[in-house]
Amino acid sequence: MSYVVVLPLLAAYLLLAALGLHYHELWLDESQHFLIGRDSDSLGALYYNMRYDGHPRLWNFMIFFVTHFITRSYVGMQVMHLVIAGLSAFLCFVLRRSACGSRYLSCRVIIFYSNSLC
Repeated sequence: MSYVVVLPLLAAYLLLAALGLHYHELWLDESQHFLIGRDSDSLGALYYNMRYDGHPRLWNFMIFFVTHFITRSYVGMQVMHLVIAGLSAFLCFVLRRSACGSRYLSCRVIIFYSNSLC
């Protein structure tokens, strides 16, 4: 797919995703992970605070990095999610191949997965 087609599609996707994130309020599970990442004093404390949580630890480590080195606002977490979703969509549009050979299916799976990271 040509970049002349990819870039407007990506821009439209990012615009819709940004609008969705702007009007999205944090749910309990999202706020729990945000607060664990924000209120942990160190990586060791973060790991200890996640001991009963079944969520993948990488997401909490990413939130820890954002809340301790960029901003303590939940908007930083939403921007991080938008960046991950945008990179996933870009890879989908540029690579557009999967192991099963279905371009449509691979794009749907990548975009759905990137939007469900929160």
